[in-house]
Amino acid sequence: MYCLQVKEKEERALEEKETGFADQVKRQKLIASLPSTFDTIFLIYQSRQRSVMTKQELIHKIIASSPKIADKSM
Repeated sequence: MYCLQVKEKEERALEEKETGFADQVKRQKLIASLPSTFDTIFLIYQSRQRSVMTKQELIHKIIASSPKIADKSM
């Protein structure tokens, strides 16, 4: 039973890959996350009360403020 489910999932994944469906789903998820990313960046700039920030500072603040992002450099 379990082996059959795994094979079905593998076949479905292969079909999605061949049709480009997996790429479309990834693209839709990325586009759906853009408003929250924009809001995060906007709130960071508002809290800093300045218009100039280095890219490194911004990336650090985004990583620090988002629980979904893991910093693997440490």
